[in-house]
Amino acid sequence: MKIDLNKIARKVEVDSRIPLRYYYRIADNLLRQATVYRDERNVVDLYIMLLRFSSLVSETIPFHREYHSCLLKEKASYRKRLLSVLEELESLKPEFNRRVEELNRGYSSVQIRELDGVEENSYGSQSSSPQWPSVNRSPSSGRNVAQPTSMVPQSSWKNNDAQALYSSPSPLENQLHNL
Repeated sequence: MKIDLNKIARKVEVDSRIPLRYYYRIADNLLRQATVYRDERNVVDLYIMLLRFSSLVSETIPFHREYHSCLLKEKASYRKRLLSVLEELESLKPEFNRRVEELNRGYSSVQIRELDGVEENSYGSQSSSPQWPSVNRSPSSGRNVAQPTSMVPQSSWKNNDAQALYSSPSPLENQLHNL
């Protein structure tokens, strides 16, 4: 899987129905997870967790309706953590970029091998990927799937649901049962 930093660390929109303390709890959990990645020396995931924390604290939490009424001590604490996280992000950035480029290069070479029909197994040897036959699908039962729901009377939905609950098993279920 190719790593796209813009998708991984996108801004989270604030939902004021969720209490502010939950956002702070998420921020704490992001830092906790970052500590685990730091101990494992996993620079890529550490960088992503720190980036998510900084986005949450600087771009999401300040726009919550309860933010202005929360304690100044709590705000100052998270601002202080944010500054240290930003410093760490700056120091990790060159190593993160190097590793992401390395991972993306590895991903690209795997994609090329798969397109060529050759893939490596876990022992490093190469094998051709199998060609699976196409599946013959039976035609639909004649119902028009694209029919708008507004044209179907509501009572027929209830009857169809009840009928589906008590109807006999489909041919596919019978075949699976026989296996």
